[in-house]
Amino acid sequence: MEKSRRTNSMIKHLAIIIPLMFSTVVDAESDSADSVILTGKIKAGDVQNFTTPWSENWRLQIKWMKPEGQMVEQGDLVVLFDTASLDTQIEQQKVSLRQAQEKAKESRLRLEQEVIDAEHALVKAQLEFQLAKLSVNVPTKFRSDFEKDNIGFDFKKANKMLEQAKTKLKTAQAALVAEEKKQVLEIKRIGAILKKKESELAFMQLKALRKGTVLHAMHPWNGSKITEGQSVQTSWNVASIPGAGDESVRAWVNEVDWHKIGVGQIVTLTLDAFPNDHFKGKIRKVGQQAESKKEWGSATYYDVDIEITEPSKHSLVPGMSVRVEIPENGVGAENNSITENSSAEKNMTTEAG
Repeated sequence: MEKSRRTNSMIKHLAIIIPLMFSTVVDAESDSADSVILTGKIKAGDVQNFTTPWSENWRLQIKWMKPEGQMVEQGDLVVLFDTASLDTQIEQQKVSLRQAQEKAKESRLRLEQEVIDAEHALVKAQLEFQLAKLSVNVPTKFRSDFEKDNIGFDFKKANKMLEQAKTKLKTAQAALVAEEKKQVLEIKRIGAILKKKESELAFMQLKALRKGTVLHAMHPWNGSKITEGQSVQTSWNVASIPGAGDESVRAWVNEVDWHKIGVGQIVTLTLDAFPNDHFKGKIRKVGQQAESKKEWGSATYYDVDIEITEPSKHSLVPGMSVRVEIPENGVGAENNSITENSSAEKNMTTEAG
C-alpha cells in the first residue's frame, strides 16, 4: 500500500516536471532560431598595413619583425624580409653592367679603328685612281698597243678599287653606329633590371608611417599569428599599426546564414573579454564573395562590416573578439525582399512558359 502511494506521488511529480523541461528546451531552441550569431573582431578605422612585397619566387621569409604589442615611432623599422637572394641578384647585375660597359668600349674602339682603316684605304684608292686617270689622258700616239691595254686595265681596276673603298667606309661607319646603339640598349636593359632589383630591395624594409602599437596579422591558412622566421606569400598582410578612434567590427557569416542578413540591420555586440557589456551596431556592408577559413572547417564565410552606433563602456582595442547577435526583428529584412521578388519573377516565367 505504501509502495503504491509512493509510485503515484512520483508519477504526479514527473507529470509536472517533464512538461516544464520540455517547455524550457523548446524556449531555448526558439531563442536560438530567433537570432543569427556571428563571431567577429574589433577593427581599427585608420590602419597602416604591412604587406609582403612582390617577389619573383612569390614567397619571402621574414628575417626580423617588431614584437607584437611594442610601440614604434614614425620611421621605425617594423618588418625586414630576407634579402640574401636579392642581394646576390643585385651583385650579379652590377657585374653584368660593368661587363657590358667594357664590351661597349672595346667594340667602339675596334669599329673606330676599322673606320680609320677604311678612310685610309679610300684615300689610297683615290690617289691610285688619279694616277691611272693621268696615264689614260696621255696621248695614245706615244704608246704601244700593249701599253694602251695595260693602262686601260689599270684604270678600270683603280676605279673598281675606289668604289670598293667607298663601300667599305660606309659599311664600317654604319657598323660603328649600329654597334653603339646596340650596346647602349644593352646597358640600359641591364641598368633597368638593376634599378628594379634595388627598388625591390628598398621594399624589403617596411617602416612605420605613424606612432602606434604593432599587431601581427593572422596566417590565412591556419589562423595562427605570423611571426619572425616564417615564409609568407606576396600580398599577404603580415602586421599592422591601428589608428586611434573610429573603430568598427569585422564579422564573418556562414554561407548557410548569409541570406538571413542585410545592410542596415541593428545588431547587439558583446566583447568576449567583457560578456556583460552589450552595445549596439549596424550592418554597413555584407560581402558578396565567399572565402574559406580552414581553421573553422570546410564551410565558406562572407565578410560583414558593422558600424558601432552605441559605444562600449570599455576601451576597444583592435583585434578584440566580439560576439554579434542579430535579433529576430532585424533578420533578413533586405535579403528576404530580394528573395520574394526573385520567386515572383520565377513564377511569372513558369506561367508564361
